[in-house]
Amino acid sequence: MKGVKAKIYNASSPDELALVNGMRHFGFAFDDRDIDDNIVIKFKPNNSVLKYKLLHIIEFSSDRKRMSVIVRN
Repeated sequence: MKGVKAKIYNASSPDELALVNGMRHFGFAFDDRDIDDNIVIKFKPNNSVLKYKLLHIIEFSSDRKRMSVIVRN
């Protein structure tokens, strides 16, 4: 697409970056957080906007070997 600049994401781990880039490959793009701290996702095939309320973040730990988020649709 000419003239359209893709967002460049930063992540705290290569796994997080791979997840966000994989999501973008399938038409979902993290856009922003709104004033109510909702996660705003754009779904490109039909230009819809999805919002998810971020309830809790469970940070990565070497014991669990994963990071988790709890959201409300």
